[in-house]
Amino acid sequence: MQILLIMSTNIAFLHGNLGKDPKIKTVGDKKVASFSIATTRSYKDKDGNKITDWHNILVWEKLAEFAEKYLSKGSEVIVSGEIQYRNYENKEGQKIYITEIICSRFDFIGKKDETKSAKEATPNEDLPF
Repeated sequence: MQILLIMSTNIAFLHGNLGKDPKIKTVGDKKVASFSIATTRSYKDKDGNKITDWHNILVWEKLAEFAEKYLSKGSEVIVSGEIQYRNYENKEGQKIYITEIICSRFDFIGKKDETKSAKEATPNEDLPF
């Protein structure tokens, strides 16, 4: 007799481009980077437009340092991590719901010269993201 053990998992893999440079903060004594990436679905809406989804990404500690140094608007990345849901009440008393990926790994995609740091990137490059 075989016993099959099935465990639940919470893993997200996303491949997309950064919409803006990462925002860097310090929470307590830990650095955190936040950014969003755009992913495009394989089908179009009723008007023939590509459907773009935006995903909020949080990166902590050492990975946040790498994000600060190497990621910038337009960077193409693959992100993996856990999906987190949270909510809070704003000043108007409305409940705000947030879905984000707590990133445990990201990889650069594209040509080597396309993965420059924000300081080395062309400052006025007009990307459609």
